[in-house]
Amino acid sequence: MNAANPFEIGIFTFGELTRNAEGQAMDAATRMRDILEWARVADEAGLDVFGVGERHREDFAVSSPPVVLAAAAVQTKNIRLTSTVPCFPVPTRYASSRTLRRWI
Repeated sequence: MNAANPFEIGIFTFGELTRNAEGQAMDAATRMRDILEWARVADEAGLDVFGVGERHREDFAVSSPPVVLAAAAVQTKNIRLTSTVPCFPVPTRYASSRTLRRWI
């Protein structure tokens, strides 16, 4: 973001395990494949940012955004990857996660 581009356009997900087109519960592996595909498509479409949130419940596939973002980093070229909603119970875990993101 800069003076020439005062805002960024992107998408984010929490990796919720919803139902598929047939009404069946979606499994976590399928949702993870979808999330990585969304990151690739967002990158190819020229979006600025792709974010992944963290949730620690059985109905969400993403409990560690840095791991998902690392996988997305291997498959994308230009899009900025970020954690969208930190829900870390320990402040040091949040700090270490932000450091990890800079490495991927």
